[in-house]
Amino acid sequence: MADVLTGADRIAFDVYGIADSPANMQDRAEALLEPLRRMVPFTAHWFGLLDPGSGKFLPITSHGYDEQVSRYMAGPAMVQDIELIGMNRSARAMCVRRLPVPPSELPVWAEYLCPAGFREGAGLGLFTSDGRYLGLLSVHTDTAAHPTDPALNLLEALGPVFARAFDPLRGVAAAARLLAGAHAGAVVTRDGDIEPLPGLHLHPLLRRDSPLLAVAVQQVTRGPSLVMFLWPYPTDDGPGHVRVTVLGLAAEPPHRLSAVVALSEPGDLRGLTGAELDLLGLLVEGWSTDRVAVAFRVTRATVLHRVEQIRCKIGAPDRALTLMRALTTGLFVPSRAVGRG
Repeated sequence: MADVLTGADRIAFDVYGIADSPANMQDRAEALLEPLRRMVPFTAHWFGLLDPGSGKFLPITSHGYDEQVSRYMAGPAMVQDIELIGMNRSARAMCVRRLPVPPSELPVWAEYLCPAGFREGAGLGLFTSDGRYLGLLSVHTDTAAHPTDPALNLLEALGPVFARAFDPLRGVAAAARLLAGAHAGAVVTRDGDIEPLPGLHLHPLLRRDSPLLAVAVQQVTRGPSLVMFLWPYPTDDGPGHVRVTVLGLAAEPPHRLSAVVALSEPGDLRGLTGAELDLLGLLVEGWSTDRVAVAFRVTRATVLHRVEQIRCKIGAPDRALTLMRALTTGLFVPSRAVGRG
């Protein structure tokens, strides 16, 4: 099929393929330069994601600008310029001749880009299919002949595809959808804020000050990138649990997302009681038998007897494998969930 495509169709074909590739964001950005250059023969490019925490654009890839221009584009004034021309509200492809204000009144153009020798450019606000504004794609030329109107129209039509290539939540949402039965979820940022996870509802346990979130982030910070555990949550029938699945996130731009936390039904608990799940949580965290006995206000012999009952329910041959299975299948309640951490 690709062999018979020409012109705009071939460009679109290539952009779709790159946007959907499993490569990291920087590599996708670099790969997109070639089909983008076939639309607009640019001499400089700049792709930036908006970091809501700092209120600035975080450059993903940039080339062809001097230090002064680069510093301005990564600063807070650039965000104000984008607001002035509405590129954070509209997915329409922009160029100098399409500006809603005179070029002389747009600081990034009048004071930086034009004096640096650029004569035209193409810019596109990046919006996901669910309406989230991600940032900006921009290229600049040393001739007023480019971009052409057909090139701008094609760039605009491919806007959602470019946005997919730069969406930090793309992989996160896809991974969350693989969690069978997940009914709620959120993304935790590195400063402790939470953001909605596309396709899943929020939940009272996922508020910013929830101890569950603190435990979830701690689990993936110090260990595997995928962990599961149970958390107490009452039901209409009385005490109950939800299953918590935590996915640690790679440090990709904008470098502010820490983990995705998804909630689902507890699943098969192997007949374990709430007290047994609490006890397993202490043992999984490395508590000694004597310390557990003190926490539960029982004798050491009672703890050993309960561990043996748990071993039989889980179906493990010994205590070590019992704890390993509890950890890998999420059959435990963290100590902080019951006020012991």
